[in-house]
Amino acid sequence: MMQYSSKLPFLFGLLLLILSCRNSGLSNNAIIVATASNMQFAIPELSEAFTAETGIPCEFVLGSSGKLMAQIKEGAPFDVFLSADMKYPELLYEQGLGQKSPEVFAYGTLVLWHATAKSPSLESLTTPEVKHIAMANPQTAP
Repeated sequence: MMQYSSKLPFLFGLLLLILSCRNSGLSNNAIIVATASNMQFAIPELSEAFTAETGIPCEFVLGSSGKLMAQIKEGAPFDVFLSADMKYPELLYEQGLGQKSPEVFAYGTLVLWHATAKSPSLESLTTPEVKHIAMANPQTAP
């Protein structure tokens, strides 16, 4: 498991440098982070570490990057936008809806996973035991 506490400088820089939107003026001074759903398991731990380091709480809105972009275009009060790909932040920035040019903060990895095999391989997918294979749509999944 990745040690998020060692990533605090990275997270702090990320929150300052990636696409930002205007704050709604919430009384608790929380940073509102619009984040792609694929970050839902990592972001709470990163948030806790960031809040412990800075004293600034974070609130999250999870959704697809496209829907979050649409909300930003309609004036959603997000401070930070963590997209699943660069297409959406770049479009928002080009339209004048970001304070800084977006930056890549992480890269994803394709994973072959099997419910029971300890070391799945492409060859194991052709065995009679495998009844279903799921794959992300390359047109919509970054």
